[in-house]
Amino acid sequence: MGSIGGLDVAYGANTQLCQTNTLIIEAADHANATVAQAAIILSRCKEVFPSSLKPDYIALVANGALTEGYKDAHNGDISDNGVLKDITAVPVAGNSMGSVATSQRALAYDHILNVGMLQLNTNNTGVADDLFTDGGDGDDTSEMTYASDLQGQLMAAQMSAGNYTSGASSTHAVGGANGRVMTLSLSALLTDSALLGGTQVADLGVITKTSTLDAINDALTGAAALVSITSIASLV
Repeated sequence: MGSIGGLDVAYGANTQLCQTNTLIIEAADHANATVAQAAIILSRCKEVFPSSLKPDYIALVANGALTEGYKDAHNGDISDNGVLKDITAVPVAGNSMGSVATSQRALAYDHILNVGMLQLNTNNTGVADDLFTDGGDGDDTSEMTYASDLQGQLMAAQMSAGNYTSGASSTHAVGGANGRVMTLSLSALLTDSALLGGTQVADLGVITKTSTLDAINDALTGAAALVSITSIASLV
């Protein structure tokens, strides 16, 4: 049995420390803003991103909005091989998740430990400072509240799910009579971020299966963000 920060984690234990990275791209209304192209970008980013930043999921959002940004129809699953339908339901882990999270065995969020967000920039760089609005006072204190905001969302969802009996579930992929929550929304984080500042990717087709990290960052500059959630999760 190993101990991570005082947390006993035995081999095969149901409780795990998890890092969930989601790449969100603000896409223009272009023919290449498709589910298939998003899958290509996700696969390539997993190959060339630094190990701790490799995305688990990807979602395209519309220009200047947080609605779906796909030109074609998503199949409706919460996650289709890592391509999310939208950013209102982000799982802890797992390549695919059907349209109803409670219909399958997966990890559930128990507690949010930390949340970080990085805006992609040119030439293998990123921008973390001033990504979140803080009233323009130069004090970044309010930028420290996003983990607690997400934890609050989780606690509310857990309480809501706990009101149901006989294993039934509420909406929004909240599951189980024991208050198990299998997905969380990133809408609030993105609303307060600089991601939707008017920049969009004109043509996602410039990113291919052989694109370098430089090329990907250049293509997504100012129009993509990587959200990383560190959580304690357990198997449902």
